[in-house]
Amino acid sequence: LEVAYRAQAGVRAAARRQTSIPPSSPYADSSWYPDYLREYEATFLMRWKPFVYFRRAPFAGRFINVDEEGIRSTPHVQPDASDTVRIMFFGGSTMWGSNLRDSATIPAVVAKRLAAIGRPNVTFSLLNLGESG
Repeated sequence: LEVAYRAQAGVRAAARRQTSIPPSSPYADSSWYPDYLREYEATFLMRWKPFVYFRRAPFAGRFINVDEEGIRSTPHVQPDASDTVRIMFFGGSTMWGSNLRDSATIPAVVAKRLAAIGRPNVTFSLLNLGESG
């Protein structure tokens, strides 16, 4: 039994090495996902930042964008104005949006929903301060 177990484990490991897409990913069959994974792996260049220990280096891609401060882009955010309500999101990998495009992170979804509400005379600024680690 042990020989059979080790043999099947070797076959599975070889299959995993042939593809960079994790088999458990819900996006494994999506056409955009292999390109996303290449971008995601390219964002692992980190820079030291006091208090948070590290932030990603600036990165501009099709699915992932990180600004000069190491903050992930949140689409649908309007520029700051004097009457802006600023909302900051803190957290780890889930908040940063590991395995998600910029447009599907938690702050991006909240930004879309706030825009759909259409509050007159109120501007929202959302900042994704999450970081995987």
